[in-house]
Amino acid sequence: LADYLERSRALKSSVINALIYPAFLVGMVLVSLFVLLVVVVPQFEQMFADMDVELPLLTRIVVGVGSTLQHFWWLMLAGLVFFIAWFRRKLADPDSRLAIDERLLRMRIAGELVRKLETARLSRTLGTLLKNGVPLLGALHVARNVMGNSFLGIAVEKASEEVKTGSGLGFALSQSKQFPKLALQMISVGEESGELDTMLLKVADTFDVEVRNTLERLLAALVPATTVVMTVVVAIIMMAIILPILKLTSSIQ
Repeated sequence: LADYLERSRALKSSVINALIYPAFLVGMVLVSLFVLLVVVVPQFEQMFADMDVELPLLTRIVVGVGSTLQHFWWLMLAGLVFFIAWFRRKLADPDSRLAIDERLLRMRIAGELVRKLETARLSRTLGTLLKNGVPLLGALHVARNVMGNSFLGIAVEKASEEVKTGSGLGFALSQSKQFPKLALQMISVGEESGELDTMLLKVADTFDVEVRNTLERLLAALVPATTVVMTVVVAIIMMAIILPILKLTSSIQ
């Protein structure tokens, strides 16, 4: 049990730690853009107005965005707070939570990560309980309650019903078509060899590594992508500032 808790905490910590840097990076990007649009752009807008320069379309768009943020940031903040409160209420409703969890699994990258994470959690829970003498049906009942994704939790519950009729665990879990094929194959091998508990713990170890590898790949793709987006947006803002200056210079010449 101590090993189970330690590994569960380690996996949860690795997920959180992997997401801290991207979240910080995205936050810094948003703050930087806010400062550019709310502080820097209005100063140039006033300068162009004093010089009576006709603003190009791109500049008018950027100035409009900056003006909207400057005057209605509080409304946007209130909208964000309202959305978070609304979303939390939706998560508290079982039917809404089920629909959200199902949609999450349909997402290509996020769905893959959630499946691997939940497969590791399910396998470690079942393996630990079976190792300690808990019957498979009892272990499935406990595992269903610790699943973080309610849609996969229902899949485990249905698998438990299949096991009651005499089906093997690997076959029962495969009926939902939600769990990775590798995990199902390993579970079936464990059942055939009579070492299901040991094989389940191996499945958990395998998918712990898979989760970490997936997070590393996501991080490796997210950081440069965020940098590129930031560069493009800043370039657009700078171009919006430079175009009127070039136009003014051209008219003077």
